[in-house]
Amino acid sequence: MKLNKLILSAFAGALFLTSCSSDDDAITEPAPTGDYVNGMFIVNEANYGAGNSTISFYSEEGVLSNGIFASVNGFDLGDTAQSMGFNDDLAYIVVNYSNKIEVVNRYTFESVATVDTGLDNPRYIAFENGKAYVTNWADPTDTEDDYVAVIDLSSNTVIASIAVAEGPENILEENDMIYVAHKGGYGYGTTISVIDPSTDAISTTIPVGDVPNAMEAENGKLYVICGGAPSWSSAETSGELYVVNLADNTVETSYAFSGMVHPSNASIENGTLYYTVDAAIYGMSLTATTLPETPIFSVTEQGAYGIYGFKAENNKIYVGDAVDYNSAGNVYIYSLTGDLQQTLSVGISPNGFYFNN
Repeated sequence: MKLNKLILSAFAGALFLTSCSSDDDAITEPAPTGDYVNGMFIVNEANYGAGNSTISFYSEEGVLSNGIFASVNGFDLGDTAQSMGFNDDLAYIVVNYSNKIEVVNRYTFESVATVDTGLDNPRYIAFENGKAYVTNWADPTDTEDDYVAVIDLSSNTVIASIAVAEGPENILEENDMIYVAHKGGYGYGTTISVIDPSTDAISTTIPVGDVPNAMEAENGKLYVICGGAPSWSSAETSGELYVVNLADNTVETSYAFSGMVHPSNASIENGTLYYTVDAAIYGMSLTATTLPETPIFSVTEQGAYGIYGFKAENNKIYVGDAVDYNSAGNVYIYSLTGDLQQTLSVGISPNGFYFNN
């Protein structure tokens, strides 16, 4: 007993010395715990109207787990999972046709809340100033009902709606501002809206090319991939790349794709902007002054005719292949030079990759 007391006294003394150490000592945050700490979430959109969306997780150790939302929570995710976003310890899954956002712990994937009011055809999500901003198409045939929903993250409730131009799609936060690309609903957008989170109002609008479908920000610049009006439109146009100076939100330069080319996707890794055209992946140095003429590689060797999901991260390129849009989809993992390193069988129509590190 005396020995135990002595040990306890020594332990208490050690704790006291630790607590009295210099305030300059770094405080080490406890590492997050859960089954999904280090790795990549894959959003599997699945079939519109079928309610069969799923989430896959691929760990850094190379272990693939499919259908994790349902396996952890005991109920299905919903209909047409569109995207995902992280804020602190939480992941927000935007489920388009279900008109909701499922909020989960990003490390355990246990359900925390469901936001199912104030959303109408939600698409993508970004975070700033204690709030989430969600693009909503509402009725795609109505050009005047589109909006960005503002969610109070402390209560997970929609507290405001910001009316915007038709077809708000991709959204990101940069320099304490929110940028919204207007791809267009059934029409074809040509602008980027800039929302000031301090007022939840549009501060300016940036004119760009036809159908801005992807954005990435790096080193004070916003890179906007504009797909161009498609062939089935009344007046087809070719794609363009716009570079916006975020210091004043003005277009710094633009690059026109030669011929009738329709680029999509955008991801920056190691000073290179990666984008896609049909089944081909291109890379353009951020210091370059011309568009590349030839792709790095194509996924046609895998039997894919197009790219459904795309991301460049951790010195790799990730491609989602929807296959026939009804069977299990495939994810191909390449080196940045196009060497195929891994093939994963995931859920139906993998449309996005989100890295939980």
